[in-house]
Amino acid sequence: MRDQNKKYYFADEKMSSDEHMNEDVQDIACPRLVLKYNKHMGYVDKLDMLKSIYELYRKSKKWWLRIFWYSLDISLVNAYIIFKNRNTTTKSGKCMTLKDFKLAVCL
Repeated sequence: MRDQNKKYYFADEKMSSDEHMNEDVQDIACPRLVLKYNKHMGYVDKLDMLKSIYELYRKSKKWWLRIFWYSLDISLVNAYIIFKNRNTTTKSGKCMTLKDFKLAVCL
């Protein structure tokens, strides 16, 4: 049973024991899963931002069409991110934009 007066904190790499002067505080090792999540959580925000720039969403009364457009949009953005990581520049020396990438895929 936990003591109600004690406070428990996750101790990650940045936190030192000098920060806690209170004797009622106990450091617990932070799980690697939490550290990885905190390190990479910005990728979802970037994906949402890229998806919202040139969205393929079409209004429909059928629920499965909405899921199809969303899945297609996410797939195109993921493909663009992979393409951009592998091919940093085009023939003109500039990076291909998301709009140009989507047009190249469609044509």
